[in-house]
Amino acid sequence: MEFNIYYFDKLDVTVTERVIAQSFCSGATITNYVTSSPIGMQHSAVVSQGGGLYVMTLTWTPEDNQYGPQGFCAGAVDSNNLQSDAWCITYLVGFDSPDLIRTAAVQGTASPIGTIFSNHSVFSIQATRDVHRPTRNGTYIKFMDASTNTAVQTFDAGWESNILYSGDTISIIASYSWVPGRSYYVLFDSGPESAPITDPTFWAFNIWDPGVSSTTTTTTTPPTTGTVTTRPLSTTTVNTL
Repeated sequence: MEFNIYYFDKLDVTVTERVIAQSFCSGATITNYVTSSPIGMQHSAVVSQGGGLYVMTLTWTPEDNQYGPQGFCAGAVDSNNLQSDAWCITYLVGFDSPDLIRTAAVQGTASPIGTIFSNHSVFSIQATRDVHRPTRNGTYIKFMDASTNTAVQTFDAGWESNILYSGDTISIIASYSWVPGRSYYVLFDSGPESAPITDPTFWAFNIWDPGVSSTTTTTTTPPTTGTVTTRPLSTTTVNTL
């Protein structure tokens, strides 16, 4: 079954979502879902999508008195009257999550950017409002190698102590030896309290490579010393007689 976690930036907004289950029993079909839903949530009939997939559509408009977490659980029931395990999600009604701010200068809202040394360890980024540790584990901050698009360090924002939250700033203490000459970028998973950052240009930095840095050498040539020869002066006396 496929589920997502949602948050809403305002009330009285209608959400439409699908619950999908697949039957792996030969000849069996999904006939129904057993659900526990927020008040006012509407469920469609179960419809076959082919390939053993069966869909139920949810429609719900949260009301003012439903502000905060609202749970939904569902378990699929097949034509043999066998029920799957229940899967649950939490709708966070009325939550307005902070957005991370894309930096536009070297000394901007994310630090560092540009070129840094290979032993740099403290990274920080600001949000549009105060930030707090996510309420669930499994929401990751990833440092990615731009040459391979693979993670070189991954931190669980839900519990790891080297991720600090203070006011509107998230600070990350990394312990990786950055490779000189390489480029890296930072990604953020989605969580109940924030949207994901998946753009590799959002927060990127390069590692200084001393092997290719330019060095200018100035050579000073001493002045040339020559020998000057002077002729002796002769004195001529005019005979006035």
